[in-house]
Amino acid sequence: MMERAADGRWHPYVLDFGVAHDANAGYSLTQTGALLGTPQYMSPEQARSETRKIDRRSDVYSLGAMLYELLTGQPPVQGETLTDILLQVLDNDPVPLRKLDPSVPIALETVTLKCLQKEPSARYDSAKALAEDLRRYLDDEPVRARRIGTLRRLYQKSRRRKPLVALGIALGVSLLGLLGYGVRTRLEARARERLAQRQAELARRLGQEIKDMEWLLRSSRQLQIHDLEREKSIVRVRMSQLQSELLGYGQFSRGIAHYALGRGHLALHEYPQALSELRTAVSLGYQDSELHYALGLVLGKHFEQAIYEARLSGGGDWARKQLKDLEPSFLLPAIASLRVSRSMRLDSPEYLDGLIAYYQRDYELALDKAQAALREAPWLYEAAKLQGDVHLERALQARDAGRDPEAEREFASAVSSYEAAAAEGRSDAEVYEGLAEAWVRQIEMAVRQGKPAEAAYEKALAASDKITITEPQSIAGPLKKAFASLMTMSLLSSSLSSTERVRQCRAAADVVLARQPEHPYARDAAASCYLSAVEVARQHGEDPEPLLRKAVSLLESTIQQYPNFLWGINDLGNAYFTLGIHLQLHGEPRAREVIEKSLQTFLAAGALDPTYLAAPANALGALAVLTPEARSIEELQSILSRADKNFARCVAINKQEANCYDNYFQSYARAANRELLAGRDPQPSLQRALENLALTRKLSNQLIDAEQHAALAHLVQARDLVSRKQDPAAALAQIRADLAACFGIAAQDVVCQTLAAQAEWVVADWQASRNQPSRASLNAALLKAQLATKSPEPYPDAWQALAGTHLRLARSASPRIGALHVAQGLAAVQRLLAINPHHAVGLATQGELLVLRADSERDAAIRQQTARAALQAVQEALERDSFLSHTYAPVLQKARAQLGDTEDNRNQTK
Repeated sequence: MMERAADGRWHPYVLDFGVAHDANAGYSLTQTGALLGTPQYMSPEQARSETRKIDRRSDVYSLGAMLYELLTGQPPVQGETLTDILLQVLDNDPVPLRKLDPSVPIALETVTLKCLQKEPSARYDSAKALAEDLRRYLDDEPVRARRIGTLRRLYQKSRRRKPLVALGIALGVSLLGLLGYGVRTRLEARARERLAQRQAELARRLGQEIKDMEWLLRSSRQLQIHDLEREKSIVRVRMSQLQSELLGYGQFSRGIAHYALGRGHLALHEYPQALSELRTAVSLGYQDSELHYALGLVLGKHFEQAIYEARLSGGGDWARKQLKDLEPSFLLPAIASLRVSRSMRLDSPEYLDGLIAYYQRDYELALDKAQAALREAPWLYEAAKLQGDVHLERALQARDAGRDPEAEREFASAVSSYEAAAAEGRSDAEVYEGLAEAWVRQIEMAVRQGKPAEAAYEKALAASDKITITEPQSIAGPLKKAFASLMTMSLLSSSLSSTERVRQCRAAADVVLARQPEHPYARDAAASCYLSAVEVARQHGEDPEPLLRKAVSLLESTIQQYPNFLWGINDLGNAYFTLGIHLQLHGEPRAREVIEKSLQTFLAAGALDPTYLAAPANALGALAVLTPEARSIEELQSILSRADKNFARCVAINKQEANCYDNYFQSYARAANRELLAGRDPQPSLQRALENLALTRKLSNQLIDAEQHAALAHLVQARDLVSRKQDPAAALAQIRADLAACFGIAAQDVVCQTLAAQAEWVVADWQASRNQPSRASLNAALLKAQLATKSPEPYPDAWQALAGTHLRLARSASPRIGALHVAQGLAAVQRLLAINPHHAVGLATQGELLVLRADSERDAAIRQQTARAALQAVQEALERDSFLSHTYAPVLQKARAQLGDTEDNRNQTK
């Protein structure tokens, strides 16, 4: 036996030593079962496996068989198969030796034939008895063996064949019936011959029909770019006619009919239908090399689609695992069928070899074979497309491994190959699908690198439009446009561009959903478009909640149907996260629950694929947003502990991922702000935040949320320094740098405008602590706060910054000017509470402003009413956020004192 080893060389093995034989003997000994031995030398009882009858006389038979062969040159029985030999051992007497060789002595023939008797009792009783008779022959003495007469032989045969003798009598009686059966058999043979002729005729006819259909579609795909629906409708009509006509051929046509329909669907690029028809043909017994060629192509197309969908559903290691699971269903049978089809006459067998190499991931060989195919058949544009597929796959592998320069070269080669294929197959949608995918993936890489992607975006749109021109009913064109639009949104800075891109994204996704409402990747793309539209809606002052609800609804139903859709799960987490921030912005009590739900969804994605980087990175983002929701120091520490664990998971997957450090430092920046508010030392949290800010900037310098939180962290640092009577100049310089970076990314960012106003508070506080004039700084803060409130985006903290600035100005102004600032501050608070009626700092600021108003109020009743309102506002603020107690406890005491003084005065008056 020969086996090809892993090194590709053949290695021999010897098996079954006990029954080894001459391969030229014409029979096989490697049969299964208990029957072992060389059949020409077997006794009849051995051949019947009658183990209880096997004894020394069986060996006598085998010795006689050997003696027979030595004397005549051939074994006593012969046959082409093991079955033939065994039947002769059981039923046929060996040919007498002298008929084969007249020179054999009669005595020796008699001895030999005695050994070969069918009945053990007719043989020598032992090998010793045989040896003694042979010695007599050698000594020229008479042998004891006697020749068997004719009657004796007939008697022995009748004993061995009692059933056959009875059958012979019965057969004789049935002779006339057999003669009739023979006539009938002859008629049936003629009918089979006519059926075979019809089958051959049908096969020839279908073969021509298949070639006509394929030629029509292939030649149409080589014409100028146009809608192929007319040609496809012709083929579909012909397939329908074929189905009707094939019914007249009866049962025997079923297999070949399904084969023909499968080839028709293959020509139409309708691969699921083609696979179903071809598999049915195989199940009905239809087999040939052309069927296997078609089946291999269809299975290969299914595996290519699986590769694409694996990238859409998870990418990276997740995609590789999904494809590994699908290999037995599509890849392995595709390769097997294509190998069987190698006997076909093709325009270029090199193309077939290239396909096999591509599916086996031998990309160098696939490229070589595709190039050879193009040399042999320059019109075979499918070979150029194969080159594009190979380069695209290698580009994606290089990109995933972080080899960006190599990925860029491979992407360029993929585009070049697809364009070469499109120069011949000008109306082949599959060529443009490959081209569009190459551009979409280049957009994705550019976005990750923070590079311009508009040129790639325009190319992707152009290729997607060509898909739609050639296949208007296909979802591939609009789906790729949706992905291309979606991926560029994070790079757009102008609201006009963002608005238009969101419109394009939603329009493309809606086209796909109108045709396939349950399509999981279209639903995911549409939901992502809606999430991107949220920011645009905010910029225009529109309510984004309907968009958020629609995105959540789309993704929830998708994940319910596809529970292992990894990216869908992550995007659902993003939808919950964005909805949670919106609710938090408006003070909705449900905000915390929804943000926690987003966190659990991200963790579910991580449990599904522990190598999926987005899961812990996004979980860190959710924890950062949960930080302001903490209502106690213990709860805050618990959130930070969870952040520590997810950060460890994140950097264990990829320690070069900026989002890991960015979201982690945001948690600690917000925690430091909370700790300072509570009167605790924020420095440990600040140091952790600033260390990870430095790492974030080292890995990426184009993250606006990083600059926003950098300004927050340095603002906390500056405020802490002022509280410690230390110069905050260095921290303030850092804030100015952070804000410059922020405005460099988004010139009108409302968060950074608000932080700019609060930074002026710190300047004013430091000046006041040193008995220096601070009004100019507060006026600067006022201008910056007013600018922040001009944003169409409803941002309550901007109004809080304006109210807080008026509060600070009121404290240091004359009574008349102070009263104006109090009024303007309270008006700002009303705008704030209209957005978020539960804004704790806003309520506390309202209480402090009312305390100032009560101080200046002369009318006792109004003063009491104002003091009571102040007390209620501060109490509600402290109930909603206990961290404010340290800062606003004096305000609460002052409000109580005002209310008490007013009541005492009223009692005295009475």
